Amino acid sequence: MPDLCRRRARRIRGGIAAEEFPVCDQYTFQGDAFSRAVLEGGEVPVPLEDAIKNMAVIEAIFRSAESGKWENAVRRGAQWNI
Repeated sequence: MPDLCRRRARRIRGGIAAEEFPVCDQYTFQGDAFSRAVLEGGEVPVPLEDAIKNMAVIEAIFRSAESGKWENAVRRGAQWNI
């Protein structure tokens, strides 16, 4: 299912500017960019390190839901500064 239309407001000198982005499927964009990087020998658009950090955050969310407290994202027993 494609994303809904995205809007973003940003501060500019003298006010706020609104930007609107067309509907798109982010997963398709990510998959296409990854495929191009693999096929053409380039860098992947999102490094593996980002995926590892995302998983640490997701795991912290689940721990927080269980404990009812704030849980830090950790990496092999050490706190991660995210």
